Amino acid sequence: MATIRSIRRELAEQLALAGLAEAQHEALLIVAGTLAWPVSRLLAEPEHRVSLQQAEQLRRRAVRRAGHEPLAYILGQTAFGGLDFVVGPGTLVPRPDSEVLVETARRLLAERGSRGEVRLLDTCTGSGAIGICLAWQLDQDGYRVRLSLVDREADALAWARRNSRLLPERVALRVIQADLFPGDEDPYDLVTANPPYIPSGQIDHLMPEVSVHEPRMALDGGPDGLAFYRRLAGQAPAHLRRDGFLVLEHGYDQADAISAILSAQGFAVRPAVLDFGGHLRVTAGQAVR
Repeated sequence: MATIRSIRRELAEQLALAGLAEAQHEALLIVAGTLAWPVSRLLAEPEHRVSLQQAEQLRRRAVRRAGHEPLAYILGQTAFGGLDFVVGPGTLVPRPDSEVLVETARRLLAERGSRGEVRLLDTCTGSGAIGICLAWQLDQDGYRVRLSLVDREADALAWARRNSRLLPERVALRVIQADLFPGDEDPYDLVTANPPYIPSGQIDHLMPEVSVHEPRMALDGGPDGLAFYRRLAGQAPAHLRRDGFLVLEHGYDQADAISAILSAQGFAVRPAVLDFGGHLRVTAGQAVR
């Protein structure tokens, strides 16, 4: 019967043979996630014996990961902004850099000073991680939050609905299947979006975790990667309060183009914000007309 130590070693060797750079760490996460143990307990009890059933489940999951299926899909969840979101096929896995979008939006609202009701729309929402995390934090900040989560894909919205369990009961929620904006809402204080921004011709050159397993429709930003930004900037003024914000995540080399698109639609553009890797990742515009 395998022990924690031996099964970790076995999984790590299998993942390393598949070319995964973080094989040791990912093996640890697979064991922790499968057994529902904190990592600290795994490290403290390396000689604990796993059952035959558990060992087989661990080996099956290692095979999936060796095939470059995203680890979050295999474990069924991922951490984002201090919350645990369920994810799987049909939605993008939330990236840590998207937390910069959440923090930027939170800061822009704080600059306005008022902490009454705030109307928030997260479009291209996918798993709902950005909108739900932001609404959760704004609720903690003392706002009365009304949140709309919008996506055109029913599969993605199914994940967003499941993740809505993370919201405080005080948050008023709507989950809406629509292209970019719902058609029957009052103006919003804040619109956030992490839309598809990979140029069509580059998708097949991405790591297989992304190009093979994540939904192409959530990646494909058109020939230059900017198609959704043009549409968002063109349509958002009709859905924002006069002093409302459109806050956008984008590719590391797209900040100048996004600023130009927002400016052309009359937004007062804020300086782009760096992600955790030092790349310009988030740009915001304020509606002024």
